[in-house]
Parts: sequence; C-alpha cells; structure tokens
Amino acid sequence: MATLSALATTWPDPNSSAAFLSDPTDDNPTSVVDSSDDNHDPQSPPNPNSDHNLHNNIPLSSSPPESAPPAPRSPPSLFHVCFNQDQACFAVGTDHGFRIYNCDPFRELFRRDFDNGGGIGVVEMLFRCNILAIVGGGPDPQYPTNKVMIWDDHQGRCIGELSFRSVIRSVRLRRDRIVVVLEQKIFVYNFADLKLLHQIETIANPKGLCAVSQVAGSLVLVCPGLQKGQVRVEHYGSKRTKFIMAHDSRLACFALTPDGQLLATASNKGTLVRIFNTLDGTLLQEVRRGADRAEIYSLAFSSTAQWLAVSSDKGTVHVFNLKVNSGSSNENPRSASDPNLAVSSSNSSLSFIRGVLPKYFSSEWSVAQFRLLEGSQYIVAFGHQKNTVVILGMDGSFYRCEFDPVNGARVVACLHEKSVDFELVPVDLFACENKQPEFLAKNPFGLVPVLEDDGITLFESRAITAYVAEKFKETGHDLVRRENFNEAALVKVWTEVESQQYNPAIEPIIFEFFAKPVVGIEPDQTVIDASLEKLKKVLDVYEARLSSNKFLAGDFYSLADLHHFPGTFYFMKTPWSSLVDDRPLVKAWWEEISARPASKKVAEETRAIRQYIAHEYADKGTPLVIRDSKKMAILSLWTEVEGQKFDPASSKLTYELAIKPLLKMTTDAAVVEECEPKLAVVLDVYETCLAQSKYLAGKSFTLADLQPLPTIHNLMGTQSKKMFESRPHVSAWVAYITARNLISTDFN
Repeated sequence: MATLSALATTWPDPNSSAAFLSDPTDDNPTSVVDSSDDNHDPQSPPNPNSDHNLHNNIPLSSSPPESAPPAPRSPPSLFHVCFNQDQACFAVGTDHGFRIYNCDPFRELFRRDFDNGGGIGVVEMLFRCNILAIVGGGPDPQYPTNKVMIWDDHQGRCIGELSFRSVIRSVRLRRDRIVVVLEQKIFVYNFADLKLLHQIETIANPKGLCAVSQVAGSLVLVCPGLQKGQVRVEHYGSKRTKFIMAHDSRLACFALTPDGQLLATASNKGTLVRIFNTLDGTLLQEVRRGADRAEIYSLAFSSTAQWLAVSSDKGTVHVFNLKVNSGSSNENPRSASDPNLAVSSSNSSLSFIRGVLPKYFSSEWSVAQFRLLEGSQYIVAFGHQKNTVVILGMDGSFYRCEFDPVNGARVVACLHEKSVDFELVPVDLFACENKQPEFLAKNPFGLVPVLEDDGITLFESRAITAYVAEKFKETGHDLVRRENFNEAALVKVWTEVESQQYNPAIEPIIFEFFAKPVVGIEPDQTVIDASLEKLKKVLDVYEARLSSNKFLAGDFYSLADLHHFPGTFYFMKTPWSSLVDDRPLVKAWWEEISARPASKKVAEETRAIRQYIAHEYADKGTPLVIRDSKKMAILSLWTEVEGQKFDPASSKLTYELAIKPLLKMTTDAAVVEECEPKLAVVLDVYETCLAQSKYLAGKSFTLADLQPLPTIHNLMGTQSKKMFESRPHVSAWVAYITARNLISTDFN
C-alpha cells in the first residue's frame, strides 16, 4: 500500500485568478462558453481529442513573484475519487482543489489547489487529455454545486460551464458527449458545441448512478429507470431504449464494459451481482459477494470482460470469473425478476437439484478476495498488468494488488474450511516485490502464496494447507483424518495423485484457454488435445475409484478432494467440461465438493506411503516425524519442496541418465538439457538452507531428507553427480543421508 502524496502540508497556488462566469438568468439548464480569452473561439469549445498530456501543463508551483509565501495548510479532506475511462489514472477532489495521479507506476501527475475555499466534489477526467469536468463540493465549495465547470488545464482555468437548478450528483465524459446527472434527471450534451441533445427522467438517484460506453461510434448510456431496481439502457446508435428489471430492491451500483455490451448491477442488499446483455436485457450470469447485506461501492470489468471486481463496505474486494461474451445471450433468457431464478453455469454446484435449494447454493463465488481496513469507502478497477486490481480509498490509500485465480483460491478455501481468520497481504508481482530480498527470505523461489503465522513462515500451497489442517485440527472440518492412520494415509495418497497425475493434465488446458488469450496469444490446440487425452485417463481412474467411495480417500471429504477444486473450477468453464459431466460418478463427486467453500491443494504420492509408515511406527527406529506443530510445518514445507520442485526434475533425469542406458535406450538430450537447469535452481535453494542446518528441516534426519534419497542415489552414478558435488553444503548433506545405508541397489 502506498499513501497518497496529497497528504502534504503546504500548497502553492498555481492560479489565483481562475475565471468565474456569471450565473445565467434563465432557470433552464444553460451552457456558457467563456470568451474572455482572445485566443479562444466561443463557438469552438475545447477539443476533447487534444493530445495535451496532464503532466505537460503550465508549471505546477507557479505564482506571482511578488506574492508572499503561502501559509501552511492542514492535510486535505477527500471529497471525491474516481478513475479515468481506461483506469490508467485517477482524480481526487479535496477541500483545497483537485489532484491527478498515475496508477502504474503510482505517482502524482499534478495538482490544483485554490486559495478561496477550493472544495471540489466531482472531478471527471477525459482519458489523459487536458479537459476535465469539475463541480464544487464540501462545506466551502470552490464552485457552486449546481454548476459543471469545464476546466482546461492547458490554459489553467475554467473555459465553460453548465448550470442547473439543483445539485449535480455526477458527471460522465466521452470524447463526443458530456453527461450530467441530477437527482431525478440526466442531461446529455454534445461536446463540440455544448448543445443539449437529450433529457432523461429517472427515479430518485442520490448517488448519481450513470455509465456510458467509451468505444467511438457506439454510444450506450445506462441509468436508473423510473421503477425501483430498474435499469434504463439507451442505445443512441440504433435509437433504441431497453428497460431491464435488474433487482427487486433499489440499485446501489452498476458498471458497463467499454463497448457498452455488458452491464453489471448490484442492489442495496449487496449480496448478488448480475451481468446482463444490454442489447436484449438477457441475464447472462449471477455471482454472489456474500450472504449478509452490504453496501456495494463500485463494480469494474476487466478490459477483456473476463473478470469482475466488486468493492463493499465490508472492507473487501472480490474478483469474479465471468463466463460471458460481449453480445452473447443465453439459450433460455430469463428475467432477473423471475422469483425462481437460478442462473445456470457449468460450475454451479448442486445443479442436479437446482430449484429445490435456495438460489444461495446456485450462485458463483469469487475466485479472489482482498481484505482491507473496514470503515473507508473503496473503489476498484483493473490494472493494465495481468491479474491486477487497483483499489482507491477515501481515506487516501492506494493499493495495487495481484491475484492468483488458482493457487490463491486454494489457500483461502482451506482457511475458510478450517474457520480460520486471516489477513490477506497483496504482493505486487509486477513491481517485482516477489524478487526483492525481503520476500525471497520468505520464499527463495519468489512465488506466492506465503503463510506467516505465529513466528513461522511457510511457502508451497500444499505445505501450507497441511499446516493449517494440523494446527487448527480442533476447528472446522477434519481434512486429514488425523484420528485414523489408515484413512490419513489414503488422504495423502489421493492428494499426491492430484498433484502428480490430475494437475499436470488439467493445468495446461487452463493456461491455454484462459491465460494466453488475456495477453493476446493464440492458444495451442495441440497442447490442449494432448492434455485432454491425459485427463480422460485420470478421470477414468477416478470414476472407478468413486464407484466404491463417495470421495476419493473414502466416504469422507478431505484435502484430497479440496485440492481438486481450483483447477476443476476453471476447467468446468471450458468447452471440454463434458469430460466430467459424461462420467456420472465424477460429476456427482464434483458437484458435491464444489458446493463447499473450500479449495486448495496439497501433495504426496509414494511419499504418502512413507509418511503413513513414519506415523504408524513413530516409536520404532529413527523418528522421521515431529510432534511439535511448528517443526512439523517446516518438515511439511521441505517434503513439499521435494515433491513439487526437486522430484519433477530429478526423476526425469534419473529416467534419462540412469534407467534408459540400462534398458539400452537412447537418452533424450533435450530432456536432460531442460531438466538440469531446473534441478540446479532447487539445489541452490538447498545450499542456502543447508548452510544453516545439517538437514533440510533442521538438526535431525527426517522424511524431508528420506524422500529424495532414492533419486539422489541413482543420480550419483550419472553426469548429474557434479551438480551436487559443486555445492559444498549439498555435497555434505548427500554424504550424511547416503551414509545411512537405507537404499538398496534397486531402482525405487
């Protein structure tokens, strides 16, 4: 989080002679163009397509040489915060004037502070050009609250105004239109000559709700209708008006995609957000913020309409995945006012009894959440970097957050499953915060998530879930079956199957279908097809397994099931979701687990067998597990590193360099060339760890050291041996663990 630099204590007056125009005598809305400037043609208002940039204006601190130094002022109060049309900048109205900021990188572009009062209640930018619309605000407004002042920052003054009978609630700008919103009326003006084009009457609209499209040539305006919960959509290009009954209660907020084809709405209940096709009013999707009432402050679409962000008075920002396309419509359109509404979606849980359970169980939930300080009003927009949101607070706070729609969801789901309160701390990956020494000290691989709890720091999502499940074993659902060694071992087996068999098949599909299009890259269908074939085989195994058990590890829900949730959640939004639906037992299993609020992965396959033995015979031989929860968490972390980082590379090298020569097969040099650098990265991390302790998890030999032993033993007879020997601490560690005479000459 960065605090706005608007909180300064002295404010130079850049323009103490701002022009004020006389009030029009006519009671009707009136446009006035200031012609006091000889260089300004009163018939040619400012050009909204001007290429003047905000940061290239007149000097920010210019003041008459003879004027005395300005007296210190208290930090400003914020009256208004809003993004520009492409979310690259935002404007702030204060009791001193207004400021303009850049989002990425975060920095102040310029400020205008007024001496005489200076309160600004509305500041509407027009992309990044020099024209702004401002309205006075606060107890001591700079301008009347019933006037829109057209500010040209290239000239450093107001060059026009629009005057009304009542207080102005909001203003919206396009390059060709000015839209002014009053309590119960909206006026649409032509930007070129300030000519009034349209008047719209609305229900009481104290928030000034209004949205306009920004794509040239397709003007769409959305505003409240004349009934509670009704939205009015004006398609000016086709001269059509569409009324949508979006909610039963009053509208609290809505947002429009830049092309004007998709509309998101929320009511004053604040539990549901609905997405509509503006052309025909079809309800396309419904997502759920929560079950309790909340005030929705803002809604925002991502540029591709793949994501929707929602901020509320709960101090949270939710990010939802949208399965809609601009201009598309449902095969069976339904009115949002339908009392039996339950929006159908490929990932909706309990779809087989839809209509029996309340809508609560049919709605889709957020894939990411950001928890902020309660008590402040926040607005949200999507950043220009992939999977980022920008959050602005009326308390002067600025957040740029990155969300992981898969891994982040796993951790959050597990914490919720165990009823654990937690704080979500965003890491700005695009500012390379994850590559800074402070973060690398927490996770040497520079990846999220990282858990910090009670003096311990963990990384690797599966290690985190194992720790959470064990530490909070007395709360929430028992995810690891800790009271029964046999059941616990089966949980570990099937979590390892998910990690080693299921996830490698499903993850490339999700990446190709969702991630690549976001950055403008064409998906590779050959990769998708190959992964689908692998996934079919895994799902066939699952279908057989589920014929005798309700869940994978038995007739109980566990981490083995929870870990499947994120990947399957997204897979069910792809065109190949029938792979699950066509297998009745897998489908029933998915519908069952997707109804729960949990979702996170943890791994161990052949390692699960070793852990089972280690727990079952803990009192015999070398103690391989630790009873202390903190030390056990460290052990889980390094066994997870072995499973997710060390083993994938070392196992392939073992096959290519040790097994293939024995079978008189040709080693694939390309695979070796690919895997050795990956193994080197892991060994570098091991070297750092082993510089501080004899073994990976501390002073004692544990499962963390036992699990990589077979692979290390096999690699010691290959060219990869030098990778271990070139790192002194790793070399010493290998000597310690191989000297224990635990490995036979057979391959494991």
